[in-house]
Amino acid sequence: MTVRTILSIGKNLYCLPRNRFPGNILPIFLFTVAALISTVVSPFAEELIWPIDSPPSITSSFGEPRPGRFHYGVDLRSGGVTGKEVYAFGDGYISRIRTSPFGYGKMMYINLDSGQSVVYAHLSGFTPEIEDILFNTRIREKSYDVDVWFKSGEHRVTKGQLVAYSGDTGSGGPHLHFEIRDSSNQPLNPLDIGFTVRDTIPPFFTAIALMPLDNASTVDGFPVAKQFKPESLKTIMPVLFGRIGIAVSVWDRTNNSQNLVGVYTLSLSVDSTQVFSKRYSRISYDFNGCGALDYLDGSPWGGNGYLSALFRREGNAVDFYEGNGVLSVTLPELTSSHTITVTARDYSNNTKTISFPVLFGERPAFISCGYDGDGSMVIVGDHPSGRLAGVDLWNLESGNTWTFVRNYPVGQSHCAIKEPVSRGAGKTFKAVLVGEDSVRSLPAIFGINGTKSLNHTEEQGGITVIPELHHDCIIVRITAPAILASLPIVTVEENGHVMDGFFSSVPESPTSWTASIPLPKTGHTTMRIKVSAYDRSLNAVWKIIPLEFTVAGSRVPVKVSAPDSLFTMTVEPAALYRPAPVYIDTVDVKSSNGLVCVTKGYRVVWGDSPIKGNASVSLTLDTEPPVGSALFISSNGNGWHFLSDQRSGLVFNGVIKSPGKIAVLCDTTVPYVRVLEPRPGGVIHSHRPNLRAYIEDRGAGIAGSNSIAMSIDGIPVYGEYDYEANTVSYRIHDDLQTGSHTAEITVTDRVGNAKTRSWEFKIAQ
Repeated sequence: MTVRTILSIGKNLYCLPRNRFPGNILPIFLFTVAALISTVVSPFAEELIWPIDSPPSITSSFGEPRPGRFHYGVDLRSGGVTGKEVYAFGDGYISRIRTSPFGYGKMMYINLDSGQSVVYAHLSGFTPEIEDILFNTRIREKSYDVDVWFKSGEHRVTKGQLVAYSGDTGSGGPHLHFEIRDSSNQPLNPLDIGFTVRDTIPPFFTAIALMPLDNASTVDGFPVAKQFKPESLKTIMPVLFGRIGIAVSVWDRTNNSQNLVGVYTLSLSVDSTQVFSKRYSRISYDFNGCGALDYLDGSPWGGNGYLSALFRREGNAVDFYEGNGVLSVTLPELTSSHTITVTARDYSNNTKTISFPVLFGERPAFISCGYDGDGSMVIVGDHPSGRLAGVDLWNLESGNTWTFVRNYPVGQSHCAIKEPVSRGAGKTFKAVLVGEDSVRSLPAIFGINGTKSLNHTEEQGGITVIPELHHDCIIVRITAPAILASLPIVTVEENGHVMDGFFSSVPESPTSWTASIPLPKTGHTTMRIKVSAYDRSLNAVWKIIPLEFTVAGSRVPVKVSAPDSLFTMTVEPAALYRPAPVYIDTVDVKSSNGLVCVTKGYRVVWGDSPIKGNASVSLTLDTEPPVGSALFISSNGNGWHFLSDQRSGLVFNGVIKSPGKIAVLCDTTVPYVRVLEPRPGGVIHSHRPNLRAYIEDRGAGIAGSNSIAMSIDGIPVYGEYDYEANTVSYRIHDDLQTGSHTAEITVTDRVGNAKTRSWEFKIAQ
């Protein structure tokens, strides 16, 4: 065993094996370092060791995003291999050993004499003494997956003692997951006790998102979030109005690693006033699910990956925020410019700051724009933040060149322009509202054909309308196959009553628009969304989309049903962080991977609020299902996954933690089993061979190690299941005799389909 020492140089820890310094070089080196350093940065620095026999390097940091949760430790590099020695972080005792094919895999807990505890995860194995205990426990419990607790005096360890070996069990590639917890079992950032690596590289930003947080808020006139490249914000000035949140994609690197890791602190300032900050120093397990509110999935916000929120979203209860970060922009008489500054810092105090200007106010916006039914051009608009200087009109010439036609002077906050326009040849126009404060609207593009109008109405199948449920509004996305003659307008019928007025759409491109509709706060709502406009021949065209949903997450359980009432879901109040709309519709299901459709599919759709707990679901069948049937779920289009085989009569029951498609499917295909070693009929010389097989089930899947039965010469053994590699293996514990032996593996999937493989091999003298 190599005894390891940590030297603290500034805030960089170097891991030095004593036996690699010949003669008196190490004492001379230590004396030189002591002469250069007069203080110790961390009071714990001299007590720390690097817990793995590998050069100090991390691949993930504390508090990093994981799907719907936080990362509660640091991941230490193992050089891409398994079997590196792992050492006790301090004096104490081994309190717990747990083995599982999933999650943390093989893991060890050590309670330190200091009152803290440490956790090592994804291990490949333990010392012989611990392995013997696990062997006997597995025989007693008839299971490979065991959870063994020890008393304080049973297995004492000293700092630097070999306790385990690194691996890749559970999820992920080879590395050591390391956690440290206080006496109350609260996870701490290991960097806060001086546990760090060399880092002189500052963090960097890859994206900045500006997000409206309610139906009345806009970014550049849009009711939806806009994402920007940091460099682009140097040349543009977004206009913000209402309640706005800011989120950033920001990452860091250390000197000896190419892995992207999370930052230590983030702060947000408006002009010179800090309005928000957060530091990943300590995160209670009570806040684990809040990771989905602290880090936002980038895809709904115009990007990918994760965005770190610089504001407190509704339902986010974490205690490591200072300020709520929400920019509340009220309606001023005129727009005013401000500077937004975001600062990211890693633990070594490397800092990256990005500043960009914004306007607090509103862009001028069209209420309607284009041609009406009698061929007159109509432009109606407002400038809530000030007065309109006028309206600029441009004509599209050949060669995609815009030519200025004229300016309509206004001189007030509202304009209403109507004038007949000669049809002549087909024309395409662009109108822009220009404020006296020089703030301009988004351009509205419209056009007519040169031919005579058909002058009748029809439903236009080419118009596409997609409503999106958010927790505080309904976003309506509108697209058309060609430029229309007028800006689409949206009218809404809610629970049988037509809402007053209409909702204007905001142009995103010449053939796409967005509108925002307020979301009812509670109850069940039946809605009809109608989008109407004129096409280039001045035909009135429209599309009507029905929408039915229930707002869940209030103080009482909410039951939501599919249109055919065969599928239902019950959402308890504690299942959501904040109220959100939910609806269920039906979808077609196709057989795949040996799974045969038993029922139609049901699609569960939530708003943009993450799920805190579980929601119970049930699906009723008309007839007795075939053997091998179960509930399956498909989330994010990633194929079908087993959900539950619980059934009462003709009703299947289960719980879900995410939106997705759900159906009853039937799996009658047995798992696939292929022997890897020893080779069937082969001759080997080892008396303790490794029994290993490749196993796979693409239907219902394999639940875990307990779904795999192994034996050698009729004696049960308990093999290790690696679900990522699709293998099961067992190293013979006691010597086998010379001669022939029979091994057997039976693999059973989640719905009871089983496959058995038996084979013989011979051990030579």
